[in-house]
Amino acid sequence: MAPAAASPLAPASDSGVLHRSALVLALQIVIQARGLIQVPFLTRALTADELGSLTLAMSMAGTASVLALLGLHTGFFLNLVRLEAARSRAAVVSVFAFAIPLVGVTSLATTLALAEGLGGRWLHGVHSLALPLGLLIAGSALREIAMVVPRARQDVMFYWANSLWLHYGGLVVGLALVLRGHGPGGFIIGLGAGALGGALVALAYSLRRTLGPATWDATFSLQVARSSYPVVPMALAQVSLLSLDYVFVSRFLGSAAVATYGLAYTFASPVMLMVGVLNVTLLPEYVTRHRRGDAELLAFVEGVLAWGWTVGLAAVAAATLLGPGVIEAVAGTPYRAAGELLPAIVASYVLFALGQVLHIVRSALVADVRASAVVTVVCALLNAVASFWVIPTYGLRGAAATTLASFVLYFLAMAAVVRPILPGAVPSMRPWLPMLGLAAVPFVLLLDSSPLTRTLLAVCLGVAALWRRRFPPLLRPAVYR
Repeated sequence: MAPAAASPLAPASDSGVLHRSALVLALQIVIQARGLIQVPFLTRALTADELGSLTLAMSMAGTASVLALLGLHTGFFLNLVRLEAARSRAAVVSVFAFAIPLVGVTSLATTLALAEGLGGRWLHGVHSLALPLGLLIAGSALREIAMVVPRARQDVMFYWANSLWLHYGGLVVGLALVLRGHGPGGFIIGLGAGALGGALVALAYSLRRTLGPATWDATFSLQVARSSYPVVPMALAQVSLLSLDYVFVSRFLGSAAVATYGLAYTFASPVMLMVGVLNVTLLPEYVTRHRRGDAELLAFVEGVLAWGWTVGLAAVAAATLLGPGVIEAVAGTPYRAAGELLPAIVASYVLFALGQVLHIVRSALVADVRASAVVTVVCALLNAVASFWVIPTYGLRGAAATTLASFVLYFLAMAAVVRPILPGAVPSMRPWLPMLGLAAVPFVLLLDSSPLTRTLLAVCLGVAALWRRRFPPLLRPAVYR
């Protein structure tokens, strides 16, 4: 008898989670390096106002992409990993039959609204970038959906190839257009073209790697819709937490201030490597370990969180000690102030990444994101209200402080909604000492960023990070029996 064919949704290789995570981490390093590579070109080829407009436009593209997706990529992924192989091609066709017109309408509506002056003084300089933004929104949203099958298969090599084209192919085209005098719009066109090309290739891959007839699957479509709709408010809230402060900075401080603030986010972005790795690898791994028993799941979650706190403390220490000098060397003296904001933004990203670890646990165990959505929406609303009142008085330091406070609340609230569904205790969900380091140190630096203060606090954080790895929490499954 011939051996049964492997499921097209089975992992593309037999390598374990550590190997796949290492490959994804390497890719995320390469992707995040793009943001740093483009900085010296853009800060010198564009004025501060143009760079601020570009930063704000990229933030808007992320928000509009969420509306264009309506959570389809998350609902698609959550249901695809549990679907029998014979229905997988119909699942791809069904999702794209709805996604293509949705993305087209959303990107066109955004373009027309911006061209008519939507947002006024809140969106300085973005209105002239309406058409390139429409292209970027469409390409980014379609690629996000098209990459669901490669993610479900854990096909890291395809993920590598497609992402390199998207980020570096688009970067080369975008920088070439900027250097030829097309300004921020040229850069966005380059990124949009890269995203659209990556989406088409990923769609072809998905159709080739799946099985069954290419027909409409009404049952699967309904399942995706049910899983998707709670994701929309959560995704919008996540985008707001990460970038809504750009709008308030633009309104109250101007485009040049957005450029400085955006550079702090850019230099903090390597911390988001954690989020990239987690989003690609953790959900299938959680499901697998839960099937093996509660003890193994709890030990794994504790290990991920423990390492996250250690890396986070080390990252804030590095930002504290090196931030201003590195940013001045790469971006130029006019943007040195971004270095004073860097520790707070890095700490915010770390807390977001750790909150994502807990969110993915909940998604794996109950396939329900409504509680996570409520947490994220509440934190985003509080951040918006605080930004409106704080930024006009305290400027960029106030913006960084409100963002950090929002993410402290985000992690604590996410831990509160995940704890009841876990089958046992996870010590690193109550990390009061690391939380104090991540929250208090950046706040102190926003008040006093003198070299002596930075050095002393960086040393304290570095010692704390080393102490956690020298005396780590007990990770043996027996702890949870």
